[in-house]
Amino acid sequence: MNPTYTRPRINPRNDSYVDSQAESNGANPSEMKDVDFLICCPTVLGFCFDKNSWMGFAVADLSPVEWSSAAFKNLKIPSRQRDMLLALTKTGLSLVPSVPLDDFVIDKGRGLNVLLYGDPGLGKTFTVEALAEHLERPLYRVPASELIDHSSSIFKVASHFRAIVLVDQAEVILQGRLVGEARNHSVTAFLRDLEYLEGVLFLTANRVNKFDDAILNRIHYKLEYEGLSREFRRALWENFLSNVGSARLSRDELHKLEGLNVTPREIKTLVIIAHALATVSGDRVSYTHLEQAATSDEEFARAFNRTGRLETMYN
Repeated sequence: MNPTYTRPRINPRNDSYVDSQAESNGANPSEMKDVDFLICCPTVLGFCFDKNSWMGFAVADLSPVEWSSAAFKNLKIPSRQRDMLLALTKTGLSLVPSVPLDDFVIDKGRGLNVLLYGDPGLGKTFTVEALAEHLERPLYRVPASELIDHSSSIFKVASHFRAIVLVDQAEVILQGRLVGEARNHSVTAFLRDLEYLEGVLFLTANRVNKFDDAILNRIHYKLEYEGLSREFRRALWENFLSNVGSARLSRDELHKLEGLNVTPREIKTLVIIAHALATVSGDRVSYTHLEQAATSDEEFARAFNRTGRLETMYN
């Protein structure tokens, strides 16, 4: 390979590569000889959703994306809300035929903005991740501050790849603005770009004391994540325990577990700790292992003055 060969380069904030496409010269790859490939560039340009940047990719390392709908099937939210999110996301990404409902200005108001809010650990982010996998679309994770500062270029990338944009901990975007605040100009520009988004934007947030009405009015669907019912907690315990193999739990022990006031994230953590304890002892996960994991977690919680939640485990 010629070391002086000029390689294509990209400015991360240059939008020109979003709209440009490579065109074939009509050559049949199966008829090309080894010598023909010597003049081909060993890399191709593309967008890396892990790095949120345009990069060069080695052609030899490219492979089809392996998608999985398992996470969506295990999504523990009411079926009505799950079906609503799925239908809206499909429509927002133009994966199904739909009638464009522009505002009075052409190309304005075509996007879909969704707010998922509630206490931490209830599965807001997991919901969006599961949707992206199920629909086989890229997930474009963007920090809230970056979205405000670079919303135009971010939305262009998302529209080009029909990616789902996810902004976790979006309180900085949703909270009310103050008179004379430095960020007001950036938020105003973001709101303007939001009107022309052609795609789907998910915002997740915990509790916000005061919403910015200008932003809230642009949210098409709002879904609150509340505390889980015993039925949902039982399903989560069964799901996470099945992922670590066969567990030794009686029906009464599982009944005690579903009574614990814990979030999906905390259930997963307890199962991981219990599985580690069981692996070291060469045994299957048992209620004793889960009890040990929960006790250590409760000691941590008490150290930070949190309310104890393990009463049902010992009753």
